Amino acid sequence: RPARGPAWAGAQALGYPIPVEFAEQQIEVTRPMGRYKPSTLLDVRAGREIEVEAIWGEALRRAEGAGCAMPRVRGIYRQLKAFGGE
Repeated sequence: RPARGPAWAGAQALGYPIPVEFAEQQIEVTRPMGRYKPSTLLDVRAGREIEVEAIWGEALRRAEGAGCAMPRVRGIYRQLKAFGGE
């Protein structure tokens, strides 16, 4: 389920449990927005610097520091850094 992805696991590891119902509600509330592009993609397409550390790096380091392995997020983080993010 989307509600139990890396962000959910990281929050749990850091002691900030997100009730599954809340996460699913947020997905439903945003569904009417239709398909939208994440800010990182918008930055890449506009030629702006990618906020790798602020958006990806800090959350990744905190979650891993709390013992939560996040291999997919780690992979995305590495690719963004290699792509030229801050």
